[in-house]
Amino acid sequence: MRTLACSLLLTTASTALAAPAFAETPAAPAPAFAIMDNTGAPSQLDTDLAFMVPTDDDEDGDGILLRMNLLGQYVAPGGFGGYAGIDVMQGLFDDSDDSYQAIGNLQLGGLFQRSLNPQVDIGARVGLILPTASDKGFDSLVHLIGTQVTRPADLATSAPDATWIRLGVSPTFHSGDVFLRTDAGIDVPVLDAENFKLDAIGHVNIGAGVRHDRLVATAELQSAFAIGSEDDVESLVHTGALSVRYHGATLAPFVALSSPLDDDLAGEIFAITVGLTAPL
Repeated sequence: MRTLACSLLLTTASTALAAPAFAETPAAPAPAFAIMDNTGAPSQLDTDLAFMVPTDDDEDGDGILLRMNLLGQYVAPGGFGGYAGIDVMQGLFDDSDDSYQAIGNLQLGGLFQRSLNPQVDIGARVGLILPTASDKGFDSLVHLIGTQVTRPADLATSAPDATWIRLGVSPTFHSGDVFLRTDAGIDVPVLDAENFKLDAIGHVNIGAGVRHDRLVATAELQSAFAIGSEDDVESLVHTGALSVRYHGATLAPFVALSSPLDDDLAGEIFAITVGLTAPL
C-alpha cells in the first residue's frame, strides 16, 4: 500500500511539473490605434465619441462639436472579412438656441488580411461610401469641419450626395512590444461626382505604438489631400493624435488627444476621444 501511495505521489508531481501553468502571463495585446484605418484591425465592434473644443474662449459663437463613430467588422480565419460603419455629428453653440445635427455616409465593404512573416502583416480594403450624409447647408459644414479635425482620412464620409469607391492597404510591422502601421487609401466619387471639384480624396496615415502587459500607447498622424482639383490650391490637412488603451478580459477602453496640425487650425481646436472596442 505504501509503495502504491508513493508511486501515485511521484506520478502526480511529475505530471504537474510537465503540464503548463494555468496562471501564465497573458499574451501581448494586438496592435491597436485610435484614429487609423480599420484595414489592419482584427474582428471587432468599435465605438468612440470625440469632443472638439476651441482653445480661444474670447470669440463669439464658442461651442462644442461631438462626433460619434460606429464600426463593426469581422475577419474569418482565412483572412477574408467585411465591415460596416457610420458616424453622427452634433454641434452645440453658445450664441444660438439651435443645435446642429448631421449623420454621415454609410460605409461598407470587404477586407483581406494576411501575415507575410512573423513580423509583417498586411490588410487590404475595398468598399463603398453610400450617400446617407445630411445635405443641409450648415449641418453639412459642421460635419465636414468635425471630420477634418478628428479623422481627415474619412472626409468622404461627410460629403453628401455622392457614392464613393474606397480602396486602401495597411501594412503592419511588429517586433516585441513595438509596432508600426501605415495606411494608404483613396476615395473616388463614382456617382454624382459632378457635385465635387476634385477627382478623388487620398490619404496617408502613419502610426507607432508600444505595448506592455495590457496597456497600449500610440502616436498617430493622418494626412488627407485632394487629387485632381480644378484649382491650383493645395488641399492638404493633417491631424496628430496620442492615445492610451487598456485591454481588459473582454473590452478595451481607450482615450486619445488629437489636434489639427495645419496653419489655420493648429492650436485653435483640440479633440478628446473616448472609445470602447469589443473584440469578436
